[in-house]
Amino acid sequence: MSVSVTLATAGADAQAHVEVSDGVFGGAFNEALVHQAVVAYLAGARQGSKAQKSRADARGGGRKPWRQKRTGRARAGSIRSPLWRGGGRTFAARPRDHSVKLNRKMYRGAMRCILAELVRQNRLQAIPPAALSLDAPKTKALDEKLRALALTPGKLLLVAAEVPRNLYLAARNLRGVDVCDVEALDPVALVSHDTVLVTVDALRHIEERLQSDARRARDDAEPDDTDGNRACVIMTFVFDAMVAGNDVSDEQVQAHLCEHYGVDATHTRVAMKHVRFWRKRLAERRQALAREYADEDNATAMKATREALIASSKDNYANADMSAHAAKALAQAKRADVRAQQEDTPPDEAAPAEEPAP
Repeated sequence: MSVSVTLATAGADAQAHVEVSDGVFGGAFNEALVHQAVVAYLAGARQGSKAQKSRADARGGGRKPWRQKRTGRARAGSIRSPLWRGGGRTFAARPRDHSVKLNRKMYRGAMRCILAELVRQNRLQAIPPAALSLDAPKTKALDEKLRALALTPGKLLLVAAEVPRNLYLAARNLRGVDVCDVEALDPVALVSHDTVLVTVDALRHIEERLQSDARRARDDAEPDDTDGNRACVIMTFVFDAMVAGNDVSDEQVQAHLCEHYGVDATHTRVAMKHVRFWRKRLAERRQALAREYADEDNATAMKATREALIASSKDNYANADMSAHAAKALAQAKRADVRAQQEDTPPDEAAPAEEPAP
């Protein structure tokens, strides 16, 4: 599904449209997220350099003006008391940082919400780059071009990929008209203007920058079963290699996934961060497996251990304790081997039953 942005042209009877991505310009409006982004941007713009003098910073006042008693006047300890004229400030302001931390994904998500809402309200319009080209920095020429577009009255924001000098100088004397490039675009500027006029090339720049974040957000929001299957594939490969006595690197794991399972290496980062943990655990368990199950008759125990590891990685690959699952599987396999040996033992070789005590 695609979203169209109105193309503002002078003297055109039928309105033209520019197709844009639905992931950037068609999302739902999140008021709380936009509010956080606007507050964080305005807080970061505060200078925070306000400073006042307290009674300790004010010059003078080191001597007690008069003695404590028998003067008939109120007791005083310094002429720079906040109660005195010329004294220090009671709660003196100090320079401080007003900035508020906002995650990058939240900031860009708020930008997508604002752009989508502007498109729905028809406050975001596109314009060819040649429509804003000026031969000279004349305010009158730019005013005539903007009037010919028949835009909605109010504050106007012009966004270009690169702001020409003539456009910047011409718009500087127009009331209610601001100019910025794509790099300087911020949520406060988008919210505070009634109409946002964006050149087509600037629109593509915005779409390209925010679309990659939207795609990455979709990749991170994949269901847990997909991540579990990837972890299952990785752990199966690592387990088989470690049991065989071979060390496996991260590059070998990624190459194996790309070659045999068709999984893109860039999409395995969720499971790859656990490879080192599992490799360490497997190295510890490999020695125990070699000691306890060295002959070929105990292949059942090896198979049970492998299945337990795969199941644990698929169910909860992030927090699964391999040693516990492996020990449980080995114990079950031991009990199964003991039962099988007891069933294969002839009755005459069985231990005689103890006689009851008199």
